[in-house]
Amino acid sequence: MANDDDLAAVYAALADRTSAYVNLTPSATPNTVKQHHLRIRTITDTAKQCVAILKAAVPEANDEEPDEHGPDEQDPEEQHQPSPQTSAALRYQTLVDTVASPDQHPVSPNDLLQLIVSTSPRVSLATAEDAALKRCLLGYQDLDDSWSDLLNPYCERLSWEGLVDECIKTDEVVDSDARLRARESYLSNSSYTERTSQYVDNIIRTIETIKFAQDWDLKASEPGGLKWKAQYLHTQFLKDNPNSAMYFDKVITFGRGQANRNTPYEHKQLKKKYTNRYSRFVTARNSLLILYRTFGCAILLDPFWYIPHDTVPGRSKMFRELLGLIATHMPNRAIANDHQATLKILLTVIDIICGGDKRISNFVTSFVENYPPGFSVE
Repeated sequence: MANDDDLAAVYAALADRTSAYVNLTPSATPNTVKQHHLRIRTITDTAKQCVAILKAAVPEANDEEPDEHGPDEQDPEEQHQPSPQTSAALRYQTLVDTVASPDQHPVSPNDLLQLIVSTSPRVSLATAEDAALKRCLLGYQDLDDSWSDLLNPYCERLSWEGLVDECIKTDEVVDSDARLRARESYLSNSSYTERTSQYVDNIIRTIETIKFAQDWDLKASEPGGLKWKAQYLHTQFLKDNPNSAMYFDKVITFGRGQANRNTPYEHKQLKKKYTNRYSRFVTARNSLLILYRTFGCAILLDPFWYIPHDTVPGRSKMFRELLGLIATHMPNRAIANDHQATLKILLTVIDIICGGDKRISNFVTSFVENYPPGFSVE
């Protein structure tokens, strides 16, 4: 456990590092500005995760007056109910203790096969999340040459030509708003239904979701980001609900999506419902971005993390806090995991399913090169 002097030194170093990125010269190139912006965002994310850790470790004091009957009158059920903050810390500690056990091993090739070809068992959200996070923390065993014989019977031979062409074309779009809408359109389209084909398709869609979240994160953090998000969501609502478009102005007034005075109540409610649902998608996509930055290609390898286009993925109430704890206090065993080794396994799986067609594996490799799992602040 770090002492006060150690923490003070860390805070001082963090302040110095931040100021180095803030003090840009007038001649700085746009690429330099972008890189500095990304690194400052990383520092900001880390600071937010530190706050989550502190909240979990030291629950906020109760400012309410004590009950006149004293603690003996408290409901016995309430005495044994941990606070949400404590519960996230307990889940974190349980995961840390589990992966530290010598009895725990990286995910075996057979277990990976079951992830790809089998349907997930019906368990609680917290149980499913902890199992998926455990796989990320433990890593994956290398695949031997005979593993393809196990997967091949499940593979259908499709033509993968053109599957990623739309994604590559979107990467070349300069305007970030246009990129976001192009990816939104792609993610809204239907996907394959066969299990192995769907697995590869979901990898591509997860990559596009991460790109979307990255663009969204950068755009929303710029000056006027809140107004931009409101306008983007408003425009998307009008696009997805053409029957309501006539009742709303195209441009938001006063920073909010204002309905015309004669807008029927049901259309106002429709927009409210749409906004709430879309906000949950944004939250899920942002969490996916943090997961990828933390665990790299393990997120692409595990179908649990895929976000479907038609259903908001369920997550437990404590998931984001738990994710913050893991991302900030990564267990040593997980730190030792080799992202390149996981990428190699991922590419092997893709090549087997695609019958040696390199289009998809090349697309994944390009993504990892252009969007590395973590941002270095050095």
